Amino acid sequence: MSSLVNCSACSRAVRVKEVTCPFCGATNKDAERPKSGVPMGVSRAAIVALGLTGLANAACYGGPPLHQPQTPEKGANIAPTSSASAQPPPPPPTDK
Repeated sequence: MSSLVNCSACSRAVRVKEVTCPFCGATNKDAERPKSGVPMGVSRAAIVALGLTGLANAACYGGPPLHQPQTPEKGANIAPTSSASAQPPPPPPTDK
């Protein structure tokens, strides 16, 4: 396929990739349109690698923690513990 086409308005040679004629500004009806939604220059391998990276991040960091510590709600009636009233631990047994 030729890389140049004639402009329908001014009949000058225009690149196929040009959407408008650089000489007269007319729309180039023969312009090549991108055939996919993927940006030019991005390989299929790069797209797959990006997708797998996203899946790996979602698998590792996407969910809530497995164990959440129970914390009392504000204003809950919890009996205060005093270290003065607590009994000390018994001494360890001695071997003689």
